[in-house]
Amino acid sequence: MKMEMQQLTNVPTIIPIGKNFSPGKGIKIRCMVTSEASRFAIALNCGFDVMGQGDAALHISFNLRENNVAINSRRNGVWDNKCVVQGIPFDYGESFDVFMLCEQLFYKIFINSNYYSEFPQNVSCDRITFLAVTGDVGVERISFEPNGSFQFMYGSSNAPQALIYKMQYPIIQQVSYDPNIVPLNVSCVTELRQAVNWKVYAMYCGIVFAVLIIILFLVFIPKYGSKHDYDFD
Repeated sequence: MKMEMQQLTNVPTIIPIGKNFSPGKGIKIRCMVTSEASRFAIALNCGFDVMGQGDAALHISFNLRENNVAINSRRNGVWDNKCVVQGIPFDYGESFDVFMLCEQLFYKIFINSNYYSEFPQNVSCDRITFLAVTGDVGVERISFEPNGSFQFMYGSSNAPQALIYKMQYPIIQQVSYDPNIVPLNVSCVTELRQAVNWKVYAMYCGIVFAVLIIILFLVFIPKYGSKHDYDFD
């Protein structure tokens, strides 16, 4: 059965998920951003920390200023390797839909019914407890799509028990946005955190040190084996 709640409010918006997000099911959020908007985020969080400091199965951060979206997950307080998608396919002042589909190994993301990106299920979907929408965005409605349903329909009279937090955000200066940069159906670019290879680092330092010693030897020490003229009276 499809469940829906409707609210147009300032963020953050916190909605308990319960058993409404498992493989084959989805969550659709209809939003709108104003010309003052800078960034906002949609997260599927674990636990009961409504401040969003716990584990996150999926964290989607929309940066309107940079015109990109960063997708990530967080485990034990540490962020995983994030996925960055260039281009945001909606404009200021327009309603848009963000649909998150749960699969066995991935979370898929659709914007306005078009495939946008996907992210590996680093955190199992059965650990997700609530949905959080934070930042410079207005939430018009949230619906839980049943298993196998990909039709974005509204009008259901069954609404989940939703806990909604309202917070007044400061107005952020207007930023430019180019709606023509809309790369849909693209793969994200994962930014890997690379550990420092101390062995390679030490090897390079040793080479540099050896070169410096050779240069000093050639400059300040006379060459060996040179001929000397001796004056015998």
